[in-house]
Formats: sequence, C-alpha cells, structure tokens
Amino acid sequence: MGLKHEKVRAAIREFTMPDPHVLSGTVSNVDESEYICTVTLANEHVIEEVQLKALRGINTGTVIVPEDGSYVQILRLEGAGAPDYLVIAAEKIKKQVTTINGTILTIDENGYNVSRGGESLTKILSTLLTVLQAMTFTNGAGTTSVANNVSQINDIATRLNNLLT
Repeated sequence: MGLKHEKVRAAIREFTMPDPHVLSGTVSNVDESEYICTVTLANEHVIEEVQLKALRGINTGTVIVPEDGSYVQILRLEGAGAPDYLVIAAEKIKKQVTTINGTILTIDENGYNVSRGGESLTKILSTLLTVLQAMTFTNGAGTTSVANNVSQINDIATRLNNLLT
C-alpha cells in the first residue's frame, strides 16, 4: 500500500475516533450559584459551562467546588445535543457542599457548617453555651453566682469556633 493510502486511512481513523471522555485542564470562572466553571485544556482549547454537579436543576447531592486556577479532570457526558462536561477531580478544593432533603453540610477551610430550614448547628450550640455561661440557680440562701466552670464552657466555645463555621 502506498503512502497516499496510508494517509487516507490515518485521516479516516482520526475522523471516526470518539472524543476523549476524560480531559485535563485548569479551572477558572467558578460560579458557585450555578455550579459551573470554565476549563482551559493544555492545548488552550476552552470549555465553557463545565458542570460541578452531575445533574443540573437537582437540589440534592454533593458538589465539589475547585479553587480557581487549580488543575482538574473533566468527564464528557453523553447525551442529546452538544456535549456536557463534569468536573470529576480537582487538585485544590475550595469547598464541598452536600444537600439531602433540605439538610446542607458545607465543608471549607474554615470548618463545617450543618444547616436545615434556617437553623444551623453552630448557632444552636453557640446559644446553648451562652445560656450555660450565664446560668444561675436559686436556693434557700438566694440566687447563686454564675457556675464555677465558666472557663471550661469558654474553652468549649473556642473549640467549637475552630471546628464549626
């Protein structure tokens, strides 16, 4: 077979090869409200509106939000119309948000936040510690002063602030 035939075969092979399903690049323009970002591949090709969550419009599941400028891998999602892509791995993670039936767990560099229906675990525990710090009792001799272990309660409050946001 001649060189001409081999070139034609190579061109047909390249034309009929499926697109790679996993690509790598650098993330930018992270939109945390829409859970999308832009990914620039090594060949400088830019892919807009790469999804950070697998299913658009669904309010449950886990989303990993990568840091701007970090290296990511994206997966090509098959379906009707133009291809969609999903971030499946990130070099640096800014935060993770998991939502299940209205309960939201957020993890970021500041710690954990658990919330549901406008309440958060952090607010509830902080209120509880404030009440404990100010607690007094009434007995036959009158009202007592604040508890002797207020410093321990303050230590617990500090530890909670280091863990919860």
